[in-house]
Amino acid sequence: MCQDDTFFQLSLLAQAGVLVLAVAMAVAVSWAAWRLGRRANWPTRLLVALGAFLIFEWLSPQVFYLWYRVHIPDLPLQWVIGPWPRPGAAVEVLLFQTPGSLSAHGRAGLGWALILALLALGRFRAPPRHL
Repeated sequence: MCQDDTFFQLSLLAQAGVLVLAVAMAVAVSWAAWRLGRRANWPTRLLVALGAFLIFEWLSPQVFYLWYRVHIPDLPLQWVIGPWPRPGAAVEVLLFQTPGSLSAHGRAGLGWALILALLALGRFRAPPRHL
């Protein structure tokens, strides 16, 4: 399924770096989404989660490409960020309908984690204080 993924062309150390980079970006996006949605109602939290996921979908290819470029010197320096992703493309990623690559599955996992975490956030909010 994922044998042709470019991830497997990297050295073991570079693969570990990709995973650390992915986790760092996921944590940063999750933290920003949590900060934005922590006091909102559930529909707004859902929109924040989807927006954070779309931003990750849009920007992460450039970050990963730069990492790959460091480890594969023949890659040209170029801008790989495309146009803003259409919502339908994000839904395809979330439903695992994109070609079976490690990055597609990881992005889908991040998207679902953002959605579920922000929707669950409302269950754990402290009740309002009355004076």
